[in-house]
Amino acid sequence: MSAPTTLPAPETSRSCGSGAAICSAGDFYRGPDGEVICALCDYEADVESCDYCEDGFDGHDCGEDCCCCEYPDENVPCQMCLGRGCNYYCSNNACDAFELHHRIQKPTS
Repeated sequence: MSAPTTLPAPETSRSCGSGAAICSAGDFYRGPDGEVICALCDYEADVESCDYCEDGFDGHDCGEDCCCCEYPDENVPCQMCLGRGCNYYCSNNACDAFELHHRIQKPTS
């Protein structure tokens, strides 16, 4: 009887696309022109507007039980887009990352 084979644990972090740092699926950094770049594969991300907010905010909370603000501005960050107003997705279909949600410093060579 042979020993049961075990599957390797899924990777939680590995070298970034540039190979200079350790990153995880979902990490991104800003390119020289401000574009969002997937840290795993160095592909530019697709940007999609958030369906739950318009500007990164979703509601008003002034800290009072009964709001008495005459013109309540929205000040609660949207939980779906983390207050960005949009979502980032890796444009490389072969990449392990799909939704990019954690900004890191640009990896250096």
